Amino acid sequence: MHRLLRTLLTIAFLITSPLATHAKIGTPPAPDSIPGQYVVKTRADVTQPRNAFDGDEFRYVEELPFGYHLVQQTREITSPESRLLELGAESAQPNFVKRIATTSLARTTDQWALENPATGADIRAVKAWSYLKTKPESTAKVRVAIIDTGIDLGAKEFTGRIDFAKSYNFIGGNLNIQDFNGHGSHVAGVIGASHDATARIRGVNPNVQLVIYKALTMYGFATSGSILKSLDAALKTKVRVINAVSIKPLDEEMI
Repeated sequence: MHRLLRTLLTIAFLITSPLATHAKIGTPPAPDSIPGQYVVKTRADVTQPRNAFDGDEFRYVEELPFGYHLVQQTREITSPESRLLELGAESAQPNFVKRIATTSLARTTDQWALENPATGADIRAVKAWSYLKTKPESTAKVRVAIIDTGIDLGAKEFTGRIDFAKSYNFIGGNLNIQDFNGHGSHVAGVIGASHDATARIRGVNPNVQLVIYKALTMYGFATSGSILKSLDAALKTKVRVINAVSIKPLDEEMI
């Protein structure tokens, strides 16, 4: 049963809702990447990345987790990525922008994946809940990191289960994790909303603690940098499960 619960948590992010909507009216168009910015990983022989990339063509911006660095192009050159390889990069790619759709908390009636006896196409959540009712302490200390647009701090579905001490806003560089988009709250609801009688949604596991890393703006934009910082924080916090948006091809390189 413990294995079943861990499986349910791990695949929670795969459950989608038909309530997902298009982006807000007035949302600015999403660029493919931040103009002139590159995420680089240095070669083993480069011991001082700042010195290697800080010059007439590029400006060293900051060190990122997992051995990556962010640099900004400062003047027009023919092939910036090739030039970065010459300067000491093992790999170089644009600072990609990820865009997700605006959505909101789902309704319980839309959560067909939790229990679907007609076809059997579900994750057997109800069976797991029966176990949780008898041993709620079994997963009460399980922490799930959600890397998204934040969380609705006013939603009763999450009362008392947000780990504010570990949560962080990597977009604003502060502790404000309020969700102004809706996507992060939707994901958090699917994973861990309470089963209170007035709740709008039932979470796969209503007992888990939620660690929120705000890595996307209110318009649903994230960069490679904000995702990397959030992943690093989640790993250092030693959470049991990480649910994150992805940015390719950065994900493929990291894997």
